[in-house]
Order: sequence, then C-alpha cells, then structure tokens
Amino acid sequence: MQPVREKGLMGRLALALAALALAAQPLLAGDLADVKARGKLVAVIFPNQDIPFVKVKLDALQERKLKLTEMRNPDDFEGIDIAVMKGFAKSLGVGLEVHTLTSGFGELVPALLRRDGDVVANSLTITDQRREVVDFTAPYFEGAEAIVVRADSKIASAADLAGKKCVAARGTSQYEAMTKLLSGVQVTQVDFPFQAYVDVEEGTADCAIAETGVPVGEKLKSPYPPLKVAFVLRNFHYGMAVRKGSDLLAPLNTYLDGLKGSGELQRIADSYGVSTLGWIPVSAKP
Repeated sequence: MQPVREKGLMGRLALALAALALAAQPLLAGDLADVKARGKLVAVIFPNQDIPFVKVKLDALQERKLKLTEMRNPDDFEGIDIAVMKGFAKSLGVGLEVHTLTSGFGELVPALLRRDGDVVANSLTITDQRREVVDFTAPYFEGAEAIVVRADSKIASAADLAGKKCVAARGTSQYEAMTKLLSGVQVTQVDFPFQAYVDVEEGTADCAIAETGVPVGEKLKSPYPPLKVAFVLRNFHYGMAVRKGSDLLAPLNTYLDGLKGSGELQRIADSYGVSTLGWIPVSAKP
C-alpha cells in the first residue's frame, strides 16, 4: 500500500494525464446547439469582388460609413454563397450574420478554427491540406484551374514555365497548386487574388491561375484583365467548411442536397451568370 500523500500525488498526476489525452482527441463540436441558442449562424467570409460568390455591396459600404470588418448584415453582401447561407440559416430557424475578413483569403480557415464563425462559405476549394484541419461538405461547384498569361505570351504547357515568374494569392489553393504541380517556377504571393492577374497584365509576372471554363487560347472575360488561357492545370471542387466533428455538417449537406435536387442551386448560379465564367453547380446524387 502506498503512503496517503504519494497516492494523492499519483491520483492528481493520473487526472492531469487523462485531461491531456482527452484534449488531444477531436471532440464532436456542439455547434448546432450553439447556433440555435444564440439565434444566428455566423459565416466567415473574405469578399472577393472579382468572382460571383461573395461580394460586398459597395453602395452599402459607403452609405453606412463602416469599415469592411464592421459589416455584419448579410443584406449588405451578395453572391452565391451569401444566398445559400441565408437559406440554410432560415432552414435552421435562425438569422445569419457574416464575419468579414480583410487580411487575406488564407485567414478563412484559421478564423473558423478560432471560432470566429460557424462555417466558411466562400468559394473554398477542397484540398487534402485543408481536409486535415476542417470538414468539408460534399462538393457543390466544380470547375478548372487554368494557367493564364498575357495575350502575346508563347507559354502553352507546364514545361514552358521553367524559370518563369508566377503569382498567386496568399493562402489560396492556386498557390498550393503552383508549388505542388509546377517545377522550376518562382511563385510570388500577393494578398488579394485580383492583384495576381493585374501583375501578369502589367508584366511583373509571367503567369497566374484562374478558376475558369474559358477554352485554351481564348481570353478571360470581364472583370478579369484580358489574359489568355495557356493550359488547364487541374480540376477543382468547392465545398463549405466546418470545424472537425461539427454537427453542422450533416444538416448543411442535407440542405445543399435539397438545393441540387430541386434545381435551386442551378437557378442561383444562373442569376449570377456563372455558366459564362466556368463554374458548374454539382448535380444531386442519383
């Protein structure tokens, strides 16, 4: 039998070790109960004015005289993901609030993990690297990532990029794709996606990546600069992200399945003209 003092010490040590072991295990997040208790769903966004998924209404921004990070009302934003999130929040019987980031696209997932919001709904590409830290819904949009160059460029394949300078937005799947799939390329990071295309147009970089369905050899459509599609690098899928183990995942997947099956997702997409830009809504499972 151990002395009483030693037994108490060993007991406290065992409890401490158990607590550490428990903390190391992924716990099912009670996000759904939290959302309903507070009466609102919080979506983390990074407004990207050059694609039709999440945009701030500039008139509202000017009229309210607020900083972008102070904009919380979803009615002050527009885009496919905003429309989907409004519908999902309504299906849960709660309101919607947006948590707006301005520091860069790469801050979306970290903000979610800090519990700054409940879901990332922002044209987020599903990648293996992101899957390690968040749970994704089933894909709801698909498309292709293409290397884009100036109209007079001779670049037509990955081999032509050896020794060239390319550019991608920090924390995006485009940067991940360039560094993973292209060799011998110097990749510079910028804070905002649209800046990458401007850099190529102005000649400070040789290439960027655009998520587009424009055929090889043709030019990007407005609002992009008139860059030419050199070749397709890879296909991609968008998903919405929640924290690992979040119980919001199942109802969000169910809601998205309903939009796909009813044709509503296609109607939302058509209202923003995405078919002409190359994004395709994923069909419901047969």
